Amino acid sequence: MRLLMLLLFPFTTIAQDSLLTYTEVVELPGQTKEQLFVKARRWFTNTFRDSKEVLEINDKETGELSGKGIVKSRWHYKQFGKREAYPATVVFHISICVKDGKYKYEITRLEAKNKINNSAASKDFGLLTTSAVSPVKWPGVSQKKMNEVWNDLKIETAKEIEGLIAGMKSSIAAKKSPSDF
Repeated sequence: MRLLMLLLFPFTTIAQDSLLTYTEVVELPGQTKEQLFVKARRWFTNTFRDSKEVLEINDKETGELSGKGIVKSRWHYKQFGKREAYPATVVFHISICVKDGKYKYEITRLEAKNKINNSAASKDFGLLTTSAVSPVKWPGVSQKKMNEVWNDLKIETAKEIEGLIAGMKSSIAAKKSPSDF
């Protein structure tokens, strides 16, 4: 029996859920690396309150911009027949790498912060993953209900991130830079 278990063990894998990640290579023929870099940096400046705090890497030579951003999200909880929305702050890592005619963005490590008046529901959700099962459990709340909250948070956050991406793509694809007259 032990031999059988030893033989089977190497073929057994533990399923791990992936971090939610948004990434894409966007082709913009005719745009130089420098033009794309300037537009991407301007997008950072216009999108985040203090781009100097957001940008951890701002390297024109390599074409890399990288840092941390924040979006406001929400999750819903239905109690006593009434569905209420609660705020969440999602911190994420974002990088944009530019080359002549294209750029690649990646948004990953989305971490949901959840503070509600020091209640039982004040615990952070942590890193958002592809798992349908909530990694947090609140006292007195069933796992089924926690999973609903978790998945609703991911849906609402996806809407915010997709809006952020749409704005980024629009800004970087603009024919003229905002500094052009």
